[in-house]
Amino acid sequence: MRAILLAIIVCLPAAAQAATAKPAFTWVSATEGYFTMPFVSQVRYPDNNKTVDTDAWGFGLRAVGNGEGVSRTAGLQFERHTASNSGLGVNGTFYLFDFLAGAEYVSPVRNGRPLRFTASGLVDLGMSDTTFYMAPVLTAGLLYQKDVYDTAPGGFTLTLYYRFTDIDLDNAAGKPGTLRPAAGIRLGYVFEGFWKPAK
Repeated sequence: MRAILLAIIVCLPAAAQAATAKPAFTWVSATEGYFTMPFVSQVRYPDNNKTVDTDAWGFGLRAVGNGEGVSRTAGLQFERHTASNSGLGVNGTFYLFDFLAGAEYVSPVRNGRPLRFTASGLVDLGMSDTTFYMAPVLTAGLLYQKDVYDTAPGGFTLTLYYRFTDIDLDNAAGKPGTLRPAAGIRLGYVFEGFWKPAK
C-alpha cells in the first residue's frame, strides 16, 4: 500500500506538468488571396455635382474558416482608382486601404461535388489619404473545392460583392469627392490551413 501511495505522489508532479504543457503544434487558418475589380466605380465631385468613372482594381488577403458553416473572417485589401476628366480638371490616382472583418458561411461538401456556396457580411474599416471611413459589405460566391473529401476550404473562388454606402474622400484624384456604392467581382484562391510547430 505504501509503495502505491509513493508511486502516486511521485507521478503527480509529472502529470500536472504534462497537463499544463503547451501543445506541440498549432493550426494555421486557411487563407484566401484574391484580385478584385468593381463593375462600375464612380466619384461624384460636389463642386459641380458631376460624376466621373474611375478605372479601379485591387487585391487582398484574408483568413478563412477551417470547415463548413459560419465562421469568423478578416483580411486586408488594397484598391487603386484612377480618375480622368479634363472638363472637371480631374486627372490622378487615389488609393483605398481596407481592413475587412465579419462572418462567413461556407456550405458543406455534398456527394463528392466540388462546388460550395459562400456568403459573408463584412465591416470595411478603411483609410484613403487623410480620410477614415466605415462601410458595410455583403458577398456571395462559389468555391471550387480542390479536395472533395476534406471539409476545410481549399481551391479557386469566384465572389460577387456589394459595398452599400457612399465614401466621402478629402482627396479623390486631387479634389474632394464622394465614391459611390459599388458592386464588383473577386477572383481568388484559398490555400488550405496547416499545422505548424508551436513556439
